[in-house]
Amino acid sequence: MVRFGVIGAGNIAHKFSEALKGMNGHLRAIASRNIEKARKFQNDYGYEHAYEGYEKLFNDEAVDCVYIATPHVFHYEQMLEAIKHGKHVLCEKSFTLNETQAKHVFDEAKKKNVFVMEAMWTRFLPVMSEVLEVVDKGGIGALTRIEANFTFNVPVDEENRLFNKDLGGGALLDIGIYPITLVNMLMGEPKSFETTVLKHDTGVDIEHSITYFYDGVTAYMHASFKDDSTPKAIIEGTNGKIEMDYFWEAEKAHIYNSEGSLVRTIHHAHPINGFEYEISEVIHAIESGKLESNNVPHKTTLSILRQMDTIRKAWKLEFRGE
Repeated sequence: MVRFGVIGAGNIAHKFSEALKGMNGHLRAIASRNIEKARKFQNDYGYEHAYEGYEKLFNDEAVDCVYIATPHVFHYEQMLEAIKHGKHVLCEKSFTLNETQAKHVFDEAKKKNVFVMEAMWTRFLPVMSEVLEVVDKGGIGALTRIEANFTFNVPVDEENRLFNKDLGGGALLDIGIYPITLVNMLMGEPKSFETTVLKHDTGVDIEHSITYFYDGVTAYMHASFKDDSTPKAIIEGTNGKIEMDYFWEAEKAHIYNSEGSLVRTIHHAHPINGFEYEISEVIHAIESGKLESNNVPHKTTLSILRQMDTIRKAWKLEFRGE
């Protein structure tokens, strides 16, 4: 049994806690800078302990694995602290602000012989696994075009972490990482790219478009905090296409032939909320003595961050401490 401690009591921690509770997992401790938030989590999900601040959780010898659900800018130091205390780590995306930070985290984890994984839950969805299998087996022919967008309309609030540069805000690290991840799952790193960006007054990107170029395939990605169109992914091939609405949490994928007729629908309903798949991976890996996941190995996290570093460099967007 892997005993989990959670730091950060925001929306994403609710989803994690809901999934872990539904799996009858061991909810050891919840920690927040706001003790009332922590106590509410304790009452809602059945955590054994609620801590104010994070130090008590790091020092709790009964916590085996720390799930980090705080703003991006804090991930690096918090992971290092968890590793220093001998804890395994599951950290929300974006794993760190940049590749250099992530490499240091992985190096320290190997020294302490602990498991560390980025919580990119999309990579574990059964629908996504089956979509990749269809593509790999030539089910829609040779790939020609990929389109992936993640958009939602966020009221402008400069106190909101999404607009706060000092908290690692902006669309790229928060939601743009999902289209990039999908394209990488299909094609790997690109040969070249083009990008445009719209920045808020605080300096963060609130909307961007990225085009990746491969031999014979072009991938178009878009992320926005000011667009309320339906997010989706379209994977086109010479013999058909696959479409997924809300692809990062997909329970369905529709496969069409070259005439545009629906051939079949892949459907895997989440038993709980979709987070259970990555949690199962973490538990299995830790109990098996692994230091990294086969599905999200360290090199994969480093590759995605390296790409985002390059994109931000093109935008002239740097975060505090870089």
